Amino acid sequence: MVFIINNGLSFENENPIFLKSINNILCSTFGPKKYKLNADISILGDTLSYNKCIKLVRDISYQISFLECNNLTFFGLNLKDILIVNDSYIIANSQLLIPIIENKITFTAPFIMPDFSSPELCKIKSIPSTISHKSVYYSLAELVLNFLSDSPNNMTGLETILHTKLYWFLIKNLSTVVETRILVLI
Repeated sequence: MVFIINNGLSFENENPIFLKSINNILCSTFGPKKYKLNADISILGDTLSYNKCIKLVRDISYQISFLECNNLTFFGLNLKDILIVNDSYIIANSQLLIPIIENKITFTAPFIMPDFSSPELCKIKSIPSTISHKSVYYSLAELVLNFLSDSPNNMTGLETILHTKLYWFLIKNLSTVVETRILVLI
């Protein structure tokens, strides 16, 4: 299976569910097939406004939710793997995909630690190891915090977004108590 966007970005021999997760985000934003015309593709930069962070959370949450419905998820996130296609954010690295079995993900082979990783992922010292599929929720919140906070991995400097949907998304998903994490389409 090949998935090509006009300016040459292509995904060959990828998991069809992964490709459909990308297609769903683009179609939900632009309607069927409209995103293929003159696609403007860029990588995620170092800064994002509050409104762009909301859009990032919405799009990536939608992709994660679709994958979860098909028993797949990402185990972490890398800044360089998030693409912006005509203002839609997508995770474009299927190497971060892992199957979900009974709400858990199991690592049976060595892996490269993603830039944004949950505490439980960082604690893995041996293979096989099993953690909650909600690990990626922490990664997404950590990524957003990276754009909004005065200092990475710290909730300081968020006074301007207190009591907003995005603030509560961060509070809920940066919890070390995995069971309290929830993917909210804000």
